[in-house]
Amino acid sequence: MYSKRLRIRFLIRAGILAVAALYPFVYQGLKPSLRARAERGDAEAQFQWANELLNPGGVVETFKPEGMKWLRKSAEQGYVGAQSCLAEAYTKGYAEQGERAAVEAARWFHEAAKRGHFYSQYRYSQVCATGQGVPQDVIEAYAWASLAAKSGVSECVQAYDELARRLTPEQIAEGKQRAAAFAAKK
Repeated sequence: MYSKRLRIRFLIRAGILAVAALYPFVYQGLKPSLRARAERGDAEAQFQWANELLNPGGVVETFKPEGMKWLRKSAEQGYVGAQSCLAEAYTKGYAEQGERAAVEAARWFHEAAKRGHFYSQYRYSQVCATGQGVPQDVIEAYAWASLAAKSGVSECVQAYDELARRLTPEQIAEGKQRAAAFAAKK
């Protein structure tokens, strides 16, 4: 009737379809425990829950406020990944727009940068260089760019080099002092 090979193919396809049909139920089953951990105050779970709400295959408008709420809770507890993501969310206008969003983005990039998050150090250096949400300060931008450049990520190194070309030797010296002072605090 059917060859053994054809029957095996059928069984494999049926198995894949069965798993695919059950996936939403298994996936939904994982979410309540994650949300429960988030509600108990677990900063990492709050961050993960926020990501579930903000990125269910692309940002869904109805989940934005709830996702932002959990992202903020995690960031306020000092979870550095949440701080950086919250800053990016403000730059993209997920929570607010205009000057208030720029101020909040700068605030959260700075918080994550102080904790050694190299991408946030890079982004905070950009914020300082352009004066978005903070007073423009190219020396402060240089200091944070120098810290980010230590990661070795080419984008960070390029930003550092570009800032160095724009500054005087005195400004560079001051920027190095600021970076060293920050590194000593850490």
